[in-house]
Amino acid sequence: MKKIMTCVISLVVAFACIMSLSACNINKLKAPTGISVDEDTWTLKWDAVENAESYVIDFEGQLIEVNDTQYDISKLIKQLRDYVISVKAVPAEGGKLKESDWSRLSLTVTTLPIIKPEVVPSTGLEYTLNADGTGYAVSVGKCRDKEVIIADTYQGLPVTEIADMAFYSEEGNTTITKVTIPESVKVIGLGAFANCQKLLRVVIKGDNLEEIGESAFLGDILLTNISFPSSLVSIGAGAFKSALLLKSVTFPDSLTSLGEQAYAGCTGLDTITFGKGLKDISNEAFSGCTALKTINWGHYVETIGAKAFTGTQIIKIAFPESIKSIGESAFINNNILKTLVFNEGLETIGAGAFANNINLKDIEFPSKLVSVGDSAFYNCAEIREVNLKYIETIGQSVFASCRRLKTVRVLDGAESVGVTMFAACPDLSNIEFASTVKDIGNGAFMNCTALKSVTFPESLVRLGLKAFSGCSALETINISDTVKDIGFNCFEKTAWEDAVDNGYIYFDNYLYGYKGTLTKTVIDDIKPGTTGIGASAFASSKIVSIVIPEGVTSISENAFNSCQSLTSVTLPSTLDYIGSASFAGCVALPSITVPEGVETVMDSAFSNCTALAEVNLPASLKKIGNYVFEKCTALRNITLPSALTTIGIGAFKVSAITEIVIPEGVTKLEAEVFSGCASLVSVTLPSKLESIGINAFSECSSIVTLQIPETVGSFGDGAFSKCSKLTTINLPKALKEISVQMFAGCVALGSIDIPSSVSKIGSYAFQGCKALKTVTLPDAVTVLAEGLFYQSGLTSFTIKSTVTTLEIGAFNSSALERIAIPATVKQFGLLMFANCQKLTSVEILAQLTELPKGTFYNCAALTDVVLPNSITVITGYDDQYGEQGMAFGKCVSLVTIKLPSSLKTIERNAFANCLKLQSIEIPQGVTELGMGIFVNCSALSTIVVPETIEKAGIGVLNNCKWYNDQPDGPIYAGNVLFGYKGTMPAAYVLKDIPSNITVIADQAIAQTNVTGIVIPGNIKYIGRFAFGACSSLKYAYIDKNVDTIPEAVFYMSTGVTIYTDAPKHDAKNLHNNWDLRAFNHIEVDKESQSEYYVNLNVFYDCVFAENYEYVASITRAGAKLNQDFDLNPPVRTGYSFGGWSLTEGAETPDFLYNQVNKIPNGKRAYSVWAK
Repeated sequence: MKKIMTCVISLVVAFACIMSLSACNINKLKAPTGISVDEDTWTLKWDAVENAESYVIDFEGQLIEVNDTQYDISKLIKQLRDYVISVKAVPAEGGKLKESDWSRLSLTVTTLPIIKPEVVPSTGLEYTLNADGTGYAVSVGKCRDKEVIIADTYQGLPVTEIADMAFYSEEGNTTITKVTIPESVKVIGLGAFANCQKLLRVVIKGDNLEEIGESAFLGDILLTNISFPSSLVSIGAGAFKSALLLKSVTFPDSLTSLGEQAYAGCTGLDTITFGKGLKDISNEAFSGCTALKTINWGHYVETIGAKAFTGTQIIKIAFPESIKSIGESAFINNNILKTLVFNEGLETIGAGAFANNINLKDIEFPSKLVSVGDSAFYNCAEIREVNLKYIETIGQSVFASCRRLKTVRVLDGAESVGVTMFAACPDLSNIEFASTVKDIGNGAFMNCTALKSVTFPESLVRLGLKAFSGCSALETINISDTVKDIGFNCFEKTAWEDAVDNGYIYFDNYLYGYKGTLTKTVIDDIKPGTTGIGASAFASSKIVSIVIPEGVTSISENAFNSCQSLTSVTLPSTLDYIGSASFAGCVALPSITVPEGVETVMDSAFSNCTALAEVNLPASLKKIGNYVFEKCTALRNITLPSALTTIGIGAFKVSAITEIVIPEGVTKLEAEVFSGCASLVSVTLPSKLESIGINAFSECSSIVTLQIPETVGSFGDGAFSKCSKLTTINLPKALKEISVQMFAGCVALGSIDIPSSVSKIGSYAFQGCKALKTVTLPDAVTVLAEGLFYQSGLTSFTIKSTVTTLEIGAFNSSALERIAIPATVKQFGLLMFANCQKLTSVEILAQLTELPKGTFYNCAALTDVVLPNSITVITGYDDQYGEQGMAFGKCVSLVTIKLPSSLKTIERNAFANCLKLQSIEIPQGVTELGMGIFVNCSALSTIVVPETIEKAGIGVLNNCKWYNDQPDGPIYAGNVLFGYKGTMPAAYVLKDIPSNITVIADQAIAQTNVTGIVIPGNIKYIGRFAFGACSSLKYAYIDKNVDTIPEAVFYMSTGVTIYTDAPKHDAKNLHNNWDLRAFNHIEVDKESQSEYYVNLNVFYDCVFAENYEYVASITRAGAKLNQDFDLNPPVRTGYSFGGWSLTEGAETPDFLYNQVNKIPNGKRAYSVWAK
């Protein structure tokens, strides 16, 4: 209802040409119509005029031009009186049309408009220019307003976005209570208002907002209402999650996307109204909305996502015709739901969709329903009746534990009852089966304790395992002779079974099983007319012999499983079905004749019959199931009938078969079909065979030759792997791919002709082919796969120019002697020639930038290597590959090698243990030498190190001849101090480092008895632990021009004082690239925050005498220390240190060495010396 009007409007619209067309100008625009004033907003409105570009308003003689069809007149009305307002339409300039006549409105005002104050945007907000420069994104910045008003423009551009996490606070934003979002905003970003714990109201102006991002209002627990504009397209995941007080939500027709958990946990939400645009309700969108009672679906929603409405309080749901799918657990745990009305368009009900709806009453499935998932109505306690129609796919336990369910009707057209479908329905007393039912699944009616009788239709073929187990009241069972298979313990723990006497149990003519202990060993008394033998009927018994009488048509699964004494079985000519594992594990059974008429022998029927040596199969047989003769280790010969079309997975796996002729009707050999048949010598494949499966002939170690039909188009992985005697095999001319490990372990395969059609060869395809000396690959092969020739006998190989990729270890551990890598190769894997013990010569023309890990590792015969002038890194040892990562490690025959001029880095142990390496020149431009590069190169007597090195690791030259031949003392090469050789003399001071030396290697002087160190400014890099664990080290002079000191340089050298002329040090700004961790255990003086000390170790800004001969003066740059502080005195050759004086040149000190704390802050103290 509109509110009472505050003004009286009398409308008089006058047109200039009402009476006479002759007085009208037909080229004029039409005059505006529908002129009115909105009584709430004082907005003048009118209908748009065709071809009008603008409009003119005449308000009491004041002309106002506008481009819209409305105008706010509130500020024009000053008095309570009558007003005359006119509007006319204006065409575009230069057109043929003329402006319209005026349309007039008479307005009587009885109440003056309330003029709202001008809205002033909040200050302190932060605006960030968007990436495209067309607008701004806003965030909270320094704004602390409770009611935030966001500006629509900033610096002349529109504010189009509220930034991600704009007003979010991890602790919770407890300031903002209201936000006004201007019409210019199109996007509210991710988490923009998340955790705004006092936000009550959100005002969205205009109709421009298109997107509300993920978690935008997450956890806004006081938000009660928000209205969406008609422009909104998307609401992100979790956008309003846990908005506890939100009462209702109406989605505009424009909305097409609703994210997962968008309103999850909104415990106050009671009403939802969907618009026309939303088709999919996402997963968990309204889960945990415990107050939700009303859903206005509309007619456009098509899918309901998983857990979309879990735990709600809806009493009745009537789904519209548009809904096709209800997701998993969509309405689970809705304890109040009583009534469901499914629409005829519904196709899918997901698993657990309505589970645990304990008050849900009877339901009726729609006719077009295709699929019902597992446990869809599990524990719906009040369902009393189910009429089960034909459903194409139905899951397990659909109505299990429906405690009040009394009647089940399986209607005409339905063919099966699913696994445990009605299990544990204790009130179920009436079951009616239509004449179309063929199969009742395992445990379908298990533990239905009220069921007293059941009548099965003549259409029934199979009763599953424990189908009626635990139906304790079941006493009457009417079953047809058509049933071929009754599952194990189908009627156990029933009144019927309890009432049966010990001995054979029959359903009319079906031998269900044996009650009691079967003591007979010879079974020859099965009653005449018996038609079937039940599942596990004689399983694990001690019978020795059985004659199955004529008339029996079926033997169910596991019927004689594990009858380990069984030696004789006579099958009747009437038999047409042998169930899964029916004779499995009959380890004493020597022979079996399958009678004519049997078309299928089911899975594992004779598996593990280890004495089975003779099998006679009928001409009628079409299918041998999976693993039927697996582990029949005495079965050496078998004739397969010509009608056979299918041989299942592993059908003859690990049998003793010696030869096999596969019938022409078989077009596919399944995985592992003859795997492990070590005695198999001869195989005849059908001429129309199309595929050979995974490991089909793996470990057939007696096959020497194999003829593959040209029709075969694919081979599974490992199809012929470990066929250790295979020497000859042909491949079809049209073959496209050689599979992974297809010939792996074929140690006798000496040659193979690969058709030109092959474009892909799988990894490790020829692994371990020891006899394979050479092979030619087709031009179409561009990738040499991982481990392709791993451990093969390949001695020579030509990589064609069509090859672009060599994957990891393609030639690893092969017998390759020499090879060239063409320039066309772009990718080169790790461990390429590792462990190629016979490889002598390699030329790499490919423009590699890195010689990968382990490329030539342990190539013991390698003498000649040509590397391209593109390599920048020679790789080495790492934690993943260990020593195998060393590119040239253990190349014990390598005497010399030319390194490319492009080289920059040689990694750890790259040439370690190259015992015959005599000389090497590291090219100019190399900047980094890794740890132990030439360690144990005992013949290396000549080495050239350039002066371009920037970093050097520990022990680069350890135990090589050149190093051992050097005199005792510091070891310099190129621009690097590598270490100290020999025994260091007492009171040794490392100084006078040559001016060309710029790098001190890692651990160069570590664990020595050095007492002092002078590091000049020409040193640019000091390695890690370079002076570590030097227990005698008292002082170090470090020039300010030293560029880089990494961590732990003085690690465990705890008695050192560090003097430097570098600028003032502070905790956050070390000089140059000096790492605080270089001076391990350094702490910052809590009072001054400007001095470093390491136990007794201190940095002091100092002035060095010429050539670092001694420290001339120091400055204490911090506040007074809290206690006396020992400072290792500086050293000067031929002088003793007397202390510190505030006067330069003084002979008497003002402070002793342990009184440095008394030097006034900022004052310079000069060293005092005595000869």
